[in-house]
Amino acid sequence: MIINPKKNSLRERDLTYKKIALKLSKLKKKDKNFKVLNVGGALDRVGLPVDAIFDIRGASENRLEKNVTVYPYDICKKDSWNEIKDNQYDYVICTHTLEDIRDPYFVIEQLQRVAKAGYIAVPSKTRELQFCRSWFHIGYAHHRWIFSINNNELMMMPKFSFVEYLAKTKKIPWTTKPMEKVYEMWPMSNRMINYIRYIRYQALRIFRKPNDVFQLRANKKIDDYEISFEWKNNFKFQLVDDDLFLPPYQNIIDAYVKFGKGL
Repeated sequence: MIINPKKNSLRERDLTYKKIALKLSKLKKKDKNFKVLNVGGALDRVGLPVDAIFDIRGASENRLEKNVTVYPYDICKKDSWNEIKDNQYDYVICTHTLEDIRDPYFVIEQLQRVAKAGYIAVPSKTRELQFCRSWFHIGYAHHRWIFSINNNELMMMPKFSFVEYLAKTKKIPWTTKPMEKVYEMWPMSNRMINYIRYIRYQALRIFRKPNDVFQLRANKKIDDYEISFEWKNNFKFQLVDDDLFLPPYQNIIDAYVKFGKGL
């Protein structure tokens, strides 16, 4: 069952991580056998109290010093999960990972197999289908999947090239709000402001200073940064149209428009 699905701004994301970390810390103090697995958490950006990390990149040295179990495998391969038994972990965390991998459906199956409950976060579809990072491509160039929650079910659609056409031509109506005139001629002042902001963003990254995610014409909160939810005792999920998209192309457009009616 999906619990408390919601959209988060960038700042709300950080607050949610802190709440999850506090919750897990309390549960671990109450029960010394309470175990937490982080799938795709090698970078450990949020300091969550975990007992194991499952990531092909391994884990940072500070994690290894804390006697955290590391599964340094490809999470999309069936054999990679053989070391983990059913319900071996009480809680599993998977944040901003499912959109990157080739088989999120399989990985979600494994999350539900190895843990009793968990927390998932993925980019908001409204951000993923906007020109938020570049004038030349929608969303994040390395992401493969777009997510939505509808009727308490997690839905996934592939981010193939056709969807960029839909965004550019505004055939997906729910993607156009923040950047309605991206492909019209911008005043030079707007271009210059965004250029200066981008240089500032990169400079802060180099010096590892607190920084909002860069977005063209963004406000400081960056609304609709992600969608997140907790779950317990499994939850429903599906690939829209069973991952089968065939002509006529209007069917694909209709599928994406319907997909956009969820969270």
